[in-house]
Amino acid sequence: MQPIKQFWKNSAIYGLGSILVRAISFFLLPLYTNAFTPSETGYIFLVFTFIAFAQIIYSYGQDSAFLQFYKQDSIDKDSIGRTSLLLLITTSIIFSSVIIIFADLITNNILNLEEGIWVIYCSGILFFDAVSSRIMTLIRIQEHALTYLIISMLNVIASLLTSYILVINYNFGIDGILIGVLVGTILRWVMLIPHQIETLSKGTFSFIFAKKLLKFGLPFFPAAFFYLILEMSDRYLLFWILGPEAVGVYSIGYKLGSLALFIISAFNFEYFSTRYSVSSFVLPYGFIGFLSVSSAIGVSNL
Repeated sequence: MQPIKQFWKNSAIYGLGSILVRAISFFLLPLYTNAFTPSETGYIFLVFTFIAFAQIIYSYGQDSAFLQFYKQDSIDKDSIGRTSLLLLITTSIIFSSVIIIFADLITNNILNLEEGIWVIYCSGILFFDAVSSRIMTLIRIQEHALTYLIISMLNVIASLLTSYILVINYNFGIDGILIGVLVGTILRWVMLIPHQIETLSKGTFSFIFAKKLLKFGLPFFPAAFFYLILEMSDRYLLFWILGPEAVGVYSIGYKLGSLALFIISAFNFEYFSTRYSVSSFVLPYGFIGFLSVSSAIGVSNL
């Protein structure tokens, strides 16, 4: 019974942490609607859509692979942690370098954005987010829920304050929003440096483990990528058909309507980390789905 009690406790904490991280967009909505035109707001959400797609490429299924192998008793956890993190850092450096080198091409020919510097900001956000997210996954597996919550809170506060100051006081415009998010991800990465050093100082890098991680994780990449296309391609369709103003208005309404997803993500965060950490833990996932859908319907009717 104890694992189930711990599950609900951690779900509440992870749910709050998830809500806080996602709340960056919600707390920034008044800033979008008062400090930006609908067209500028549209470009902001187009950039965030690009970040969402790129995050799938940066992770390439390795979060699921890491969860799968880290808690296996027959595997050297320290070596798995070091191998996974070094592999992620290496590929993230490569991906971010490619984005920076081809920033103008991506800006003009792929995304049709106004400023190439926005894509460069994205490369930094994606790198620091990818590395720190892997450590946050490790924190989840180790069930350090309070640490997860505190780091998430500080990340949100830093992003909001920086964005507000740069946009309102210094008229940085869209650059201020992206710099604010970048500052938040860098702060989270800095706070996790001790955990990164600890992870990299233990075990050894293993090409065998790297092969196992890639073999398990890569099949998740197409599914995640096409799912994201279904979820977020509507922004670019609107952009191509009606322009950035329509994207801005649509995205704000869509963001307000996605509140119920917070509840579902809380269960998902805790269920998989608990499932891998406690072999005897079985919680009826159908019950979770029922509760999540019921809660979603209740919130949507408020």
